[in-house]
Amino acid sequence: MDESGGGSFEENGDGVVMEIEIPEGCTKTEMGILPKDWKVYSICELVENGIIEKPLDGNHGNIHPKSTDFVNDGIPFIMANSLFERVVDFKNCSFLRKEQADSLQKGFSITGDVLLTHKGTVGNVAIVGKISTPYIMLTPQVTYYRVKDKSRITNIFIRYYFESAKFQAILQSLSGGGTRAYIGITRQRQLPFILPPLPEQKAIAQALSDVDAAIAELDRLVIKKRNIKQGTMQQLLTGKKRQAGFGEGQGYKQTEIGVIPIDWEATLLDSVAKRGSGHTPNKKHPEYWDGDIKWISLRDSDRLDALYIHDTAAKITPAGIANSSAVLHPVGTVVLSRDAGVGKSAITTDVMAVSQHFMAWQCGSQLDNHFLYYWLQAAKSEFERIAIGNTIKTIGLPYFKQLKIPFPPLPEQKAIAQVLSDMDAEIEALEQKRDKYKAIKQGMMQELLTGRTRLI
Repeated sequence: MDESGGGSFEENGDGVVMEIEIPEGCTKTEMGILPKDWKVYSICELVENGIIEKPLDGNHGNIHPKSTDFVNDGIPFIMANSLFERVVDFKNCSFLRKEQADSLQKGFSITGDVLLTHKGTVGNVAIVGKISTPYIMLTPQVTYYRVKDKSRITNIFIRYYFESAKFQAILQSLSGGGTRAYIGITRQRQLPFILPPLPEQKAIAQALSDVDAAIAELDRLVIKKRNIKQGTMQQLLTGKKRQAGFGEGQGYKQTEIGVIPIDWEATLLDSVAKRGSGHTPNKKHPEYWDGDIKWISLRDSDRLDALYIHDTAAKITPAGIANSSAVLHPVGTVVLSRDAGVGKSAITTDVMAVSQHFMAWQCGSQLDNHFLYYWLQAAKSEFERIAIGNTIKTIGLPYFKQLKIPFPPLPEQKAIAQVLSDMDAEIEALEQKRDKYKAIKQGMMQELLTGRTRLI
């Protein structure tokens, strides 16, 4: 029963019944307290009221296209992994011959449809933009939602509502979660949908679209700056471009690692840095684990490639060090992953140990650790190329024993590292600004899609 004005009683998580004040002009619904002029429908009721078309996914069973049916060009065949960051990825999707696609029974999606993934990866959302084919074809992993009555609902609002925390929580709870997460069409029709009046839908969608545009622009700038940095790394770290005060009028020479400035050397890394690695303490001994010593493992993959590594997923004890081949590496050690995520690197900001999946270099007095970090970053594609193995790619120890690097005088190393560090700082500032906008958007969605803050 709806209640408006006054209060409502609800039980909190501790079993205590508390009175909830209902603001003037609002009412209590199964989706919480909402403005009185907002409605709550099920997806099925939206269809029955002629607001949206009947949602459909792709063809199941024997009629479902097989991988052998795919061609290089034709009708885009959209799977769950084709939806990324609210965009349909047409560049990397599969394609079907139009003759075969025309023969299928359902899943024909067109411009303006809102797509929702519902199998495996549940809850990704996108709107189908302009397409060059009459339609696109969906797999049974993706459902389309199509506006029928534009005087009552807008597709952009549907998209934002599907992205809302409340809807996503319901979706995930009904899909079972995990790798086998699934919520079929029948159950999707039972999903609740909060529907404000059309003018308010449009105002909400416009406000959120403005923030999305700001986020997209910052994403574009981040990508641009990263590409500029990559090009600058290749120029500076090979000596093709020299900074003012270094190497004026000097030429180049051919070495075993390529052409470098005549005043640089092709130097064995082991001769200017102390190389080490690590070990995994025996997991059958709990006293070796959950200590205070930070221990870099493959679980820290996401923490690498960010110049510095400050913390680790796992920590070990002094007993774990003493009873294994693990060693402590000092602050400023440069670490490199040589297994699995080959080529990821970082500089330690604390005394740390590493697993056997990493190399670690303590730089000597003539090698700047930031210069080494950036050189390793620039060489990442080469590390990936030479790694061998089927399930896990790896680079063997003999390679690192013979590894040579271009070696400028120390002042030039520091100057090169400073330029690249300044570029990293600029990129990080843009990323932080972008993340701030993302947080603002989440807050706005909480306010606008629940009617707590109204724009009309």
